[in-house]
Amino acid sequence: MSKSKEESLSILNEYRDEISPEDFKNLKKIIGSFAIEDMYLTREDIEESIQVFRGETTHEEIINKHLRDQFSLILQKLDIKNLRGQNPFQLTVISKKLSYRKTTRGLCHHN
Repeated sequence: MSKSKEESLSILNEYRDEISPEDFKNLKKIIGSFAIEDMYLTREDIEESIQVFRGETTHEEIINKHLRDQFSLILQKLDIKNLRGQNPFQLTVISKKLSYRKTTRGLCHHN
């Protein structure tokens, strides 16, 4: 996890030749904007942003991937036996709560 704006910018600089100057400038501004709130982009965040700029993926696909990963981790931690016979509606509510928490948190990590 990045701990400073400088660390995020250092990671971004590694990808300077892989994206257009305009995308580099935009991502640099994004890093600066989040840093104001003491939030710093990780290598994963930067790589995902570059994939979006290149058209390889969308923000929605990235968010859905993170939601699936988080939901899988939670289900692994839960006693799966206790979920047998659960009302599917209750599982949907759990999923929606996770979705809300992840999307309101965003793709950056707050220190």
